[in-house]
Amino acid sequence: MSNMSVADIYKDTKDIFAAAEIETAALDARLLLLDVLGMTREEWVAQKDMCLTQAQVQKMQDYRTRRLAGEPVSRILGRRGFYGAEFLLSGGTLDPRPDTETLIETVLQELGARKDAPFRLLDLGTGTGCIALTLLNLCPKAEAVAVDIAEDAVKTARENARLLRMEERCNVHVLDWTAAEVVKKLGRFDVVVSNPPYIRSGDMDGLSREVREFDPVQALDGGADGLDCYRDIFRLLPAILAEEGLCAFEIGYDQADDLRRLCEESGFSDIGCAKDLAGRDRCIFFRHGNKEKKQQETA
Repeated sequence: MSNMSVADIYKDTKDIFAAAEIETAALDARLLLLDVLGMTREEWVAQKDMCLTQAQVQKMQDYRTRRLAGEPVSRILGRRGFYGAEFLLSGGTLDPRPDTETLIETVLQELGARKDAPFRLLDLGTGTGCIALTLLNLCPKAEAVAVDIAEDAVKTARENARLLRMEERCNVHVLDWTAAEVVKKLGRFDVVVSNPPYIRSGDMDGLSREVREFDPVQALDGGADGLDCYRDIFRLLPAILAEEGLCAFEIGYDQADDLRRLCEESGFSDIGCAKDLAGRDRCIFFRHGNKEKKQQETA
């Protein structure tokens, strides 16, 4: 790779990735090379005949080796774009993915004009903080509490809040949401969101290599049927969800019926389900209240 131009190294890397059957070979090669060069795409195009320094060559070689070993580009670079902003990643966080943007869109749609009014938001299992921080950015008068059981994730979410200048509006805590008495001390919230672990334990080995080997198991494994964390959340909701409060959770593409059943068993009705860009069920949402109360109000 020494004495090769930017254009030559890009082509060489792209071809190696393509030969390894990496579907996004060209994009991955470009993103890694841009990071090595410390350039924008426009600068890269303008300087395609420039040769890399020895240090840059070594860094690009390291990046290529890691990518060929299955490590996602986002993990190599330590950051991921989500809903127009960049979020730092760490070993304790999930890598935010476009599917989760369905949750953001659902909350905004359900809030309607209320998104511009003050409200309290709770994000359970915050990871990078991408859900809470994105919603705070889009809801200028909201305040959030974001919790995660992983100290590394909480540290990363706090740093993301600082970088996005949201630290005064987003309090991030290490917290096990199964500790009901502790969670109750947080008070009540107008909006509760979560992207909890929802992969069935028996399906973990079948996940893509990039997910299976590089996302934290604790943030993926949802128990035998994938619903353990949802059950824990439903046990908490009576104590933490405000009157007429909104809940929205990311779900697996084949879990809508199971989540509807859990909602109904917990006394919730008016349950909706939003689909992702691929047309798959991806987010379930509902509000505080139960069938009995609604029937009394309409009697």
